[in-house]
Amino acid sequence: MGDMYIKTAAGAIKNTVRNEDVVARIGGDEFVVLLPETDKDTTKNICKRIKNNFINKNVDLPEELSISLGTVTADNNKMDINIIYEQADYNMYKNKGRR
Repeated sequence: MGDMYIKTAAGAIKNTVRNEDVVARIGGDEFVVLLPETDKDTTKNICKRIKNNFINKNVDLPEELSISLGTVTADNNKMDINIIYEQADYNMYKNKGRR
């Protein structure tokens, strides 16, 4: 059952983003989505679409599939990818408590 949920989550994310975006499972039930050349407003809209896809997937599932998202927008190409990742991860945990 867990594998089905992971695949469903991956599909809900992948079907939301653009061809140039990167979706990667980094372990367990955690995914990273890279949105190149994307501003904050577009990022918010993509996050809303991902959340809506999760809601729509719940119609067919016995238990609720949910998601917590954390975002960071790098304003320049000089930001270290590790710092960007850590900030997004921190933001995701902050948002997790707000569900």
